[in-house]
Amino acid sequence: MLMGNSLLEGDVKKSMVDGIPLIEFSKRIHQLLVNEMSISVVFKLLGRNIGFVALQNKLYGIWRPSKPFQLMDIENGYFLAKFQSLDDYEKILTQGPWLIFGQYLTIQRYHTPIRFSLGLGPLVFLITFTRRRFYGRLGGWLAE
Repeated sequence: MLMGNSLLEGDVKKSMVDGIPLIEFSKRIHQLLVNEMSISVVFKLLGRNIGFVALQNKLYGIWRPSKPFQLMDIENGYFLAKFQSLDDYEKILTQGPWLIFGQYLTIQRYHTPIRFSLGLGPLVFLITFTRRRFYGRLGGWLAE
């Protein structure tokens, strides 16, 4: 888990390029972030939009996970679900088809790089799920 790992020398590099701050992360940090997302899925409800809370309630009802999962709206009708249980993750991918209000839920494994029409790279999605304590350490280091 990312939270249990400390920043090492060279994990984060700060610089300026044409007056714009640049922050680069080591391959180790990238791998830690990818590992954090290893049991996550990206999905879209086809045919209609429903509210976030209604969707979350329906997902808990049809998936019946053994442990809570994190749900994130990543725009344009796409959502990301990050599971705590490998069994729940595999069940979601292998069972189905999943229907919500008569509409199909299309599901795929999260993988990098994954891009949507937002024009954003995978790091945006990865950073969203990292731990606050890591941010605190990173923020403190960057402020030095």
